Amino acid sequence: MYLHIQPETWIQLAFGFTFLFLFIEGIFFNRKRSDWNIRFNKIDFVLLLFGVYLILRFSFSPGFRVLHQDLLFNAGLLLLYVYLRNAVNANLEDSVISIVYVMIAAGILQAGYSLLQFFGLAPNLFNYKIGGSFGNPGDLANFLVLTATLSLGMFFQLQKWFQRVILASLFVLQTGIIVLSMARTAWIASVICFFFIFYKYLLKEKISWSNRFKRKYKLFFAVILILLLPVAGYFLYTLKPSSAKGRLFIWQLSGESIAEKPFFGHGYKSFMTQHREKQIEFFTGNPSNKEKAWVAGEPVYAFNDYIEIALEYGLIALALFGLLLYFIFMRNLNYFSEDSSRQYYFLKISLLSILICMLFSYPLQNLSIRICFVILMSLISAYHQEAVFKVDLSVRRQLILRIFQLGVGCFFIIHSSLFIIKGFEWKQAYKCAMNNKKGYINQYKELYPVLKHNRSFLMNYGSMLFKAGQYNECIEHFERYGFLNIKTDMLLLLGEAYEYKGDIHLAEQTYLKATYLVPHKFVPNYKLFKLYESTGREREAKEIALKIRNMKIKVFSELVKEIKTEINEYLLSQSL
Repeated sequence: MYLHIQPETWIQLAFGFTFLFLFIEGIFFNRKRSDWNIRFNKIDFVLLLFGVYLILRFSFSPGFRVLHQDLLFNAGLLLLYVYLRNAVNANLEDSVISIVYVMIAAGILQAGYSLLQFFGLAPNLFNYKIGGSFGNPGDLANFLVLTATLSLGMFFQLQKWFQRVILASLFVLQTGIIVLSMARTAWIASVICFFFIFYKYLLKEKISWSNRFKRKYKLFFAVILILLLPVAGYFLYTLKPSSAKGRLFIWQLSGESIAEKPFFGHGYKSFMTQHREKQIEFFTGNPSNKEKAWVAGEPVYAFNDYIEIALEYGLIALALFGLLLYFIFMRNLNYFSEDSSRQYYFLKISLLSILICMLFSYPLQNLSIRICFVILMSLISAYHQEAVFKVDLSVRRQLILRIFQLGVGCFFIIHSSLFIIKGFEWKQAYKCAMNNKKGYINQYKELYPVLKHNRSFLMNYGSMLFKAGQYNECIEHFERYGFLNIKTDMLLLLGEAYEYKGDIHLAEQTYLKATYLVPHKFVPNYKLFKLYESTGREREAKEIALKIRNMKIKVFSELVKEIKTEINEYLLSQSL
């Protein structure tokens, strides 16, 4: 099932209307304001530097520049950051609380939806018990850790008992869904972040400790932590050992890729391509490594955002990200009221929840969490009132800013509307193809110039060229864009296209690549077997047949059953 309209596209449309609204609001309600200024502190400056570096890295990634949609989304987030960072300054505490309530409400909606899914009262997008609108319980849990931390922080912030009862109930609901998700990363983040909140509000603020007892208290918790970490780690590892081993294998191959280009990385959006090429290379050189073969897969993300940043953009980007976090977490602000200090604290702990999840998952690849990450950074930055430099906005400069807002808003609206329209047309063309209606390939060719930025469309377009019998065009397309979609299905299609064109050598090489990409899959080996059998290469056919017969089944299906049956019959006939 293809996602015909990317989530980024809908969000870009929302960005467009937001900037258009800001333009209208500025023209009609704030046109006479003369006290405007834009302040930049160290956090803002490093974030801007980080954004500029990513744009430059995109410019020097020619093979991946076709995948520009995510870059536009990040540009919209950067503009949102700048706006929020300066807009909340006028009434900081109330603005922060309002935005926090919006994020908590989003978490409650997701938790409530997930609860309905758990009891079978609402559908899920994938084959999971719960997942909210994310579909995946891991993404859902990562998001709920963030919102539950905000709920707990607001619980201690508020004074009225009925408000606390409501927030406590909502916190319990979100925490319960996190437990039910079976997402180990979210469990770790929850325990750490909830501990920091309880430590500050129940222990540090409520009890007066002597300096001597403080040292003993910290030593006690340090010993407990050291003792519990190995036990907790072992428990989480044994809960899903195959998953844990799979992630370790991903990190191993990613580390090798980072070592090849440590400073600037392999380029924009290159993880999937680089990892799968590395995996093929690994199993080509280690075909007998059954342990790694069993846990190998076709991951889209590195399950560690820090590793993914380093692989794609290099250690320079990781250093800039680290510098950004240094300015956020390593500085204490003493010039605010107690309420503001508390808000500032639980905002940082909420941001910490995302950073912890980044160690074992991919929260920054999730659009909703990425938006919350940027919002939290903008709110935290607003508390840092010292400025590296400040731009005062005269009436003329305000007019230029309004024109810029109008231009950005119109660009996002027009751009996203075009892709939404083409997405619906793609969906219609896909339906025509599935129903074998004439002319579907022409529909795809008309969509290609606009949707060629989309990895899913490029894969689907190549498969449709194959389905239409246009094997030369299919080969040309996959030879040009196949590196963006190195996956078993693509390699099998390309191998079959080579077969139909009579290029047996290239077909064999492509099928071999597919067998090395995910060694425990049956179909690539079966395709290779049929190629050897049809070309009279009986020795190679028998060797691959013996291999298939001895392969363990990881995911049972009727197709695997049929392959096993045919192979057993073939080997029986060979022994007679």
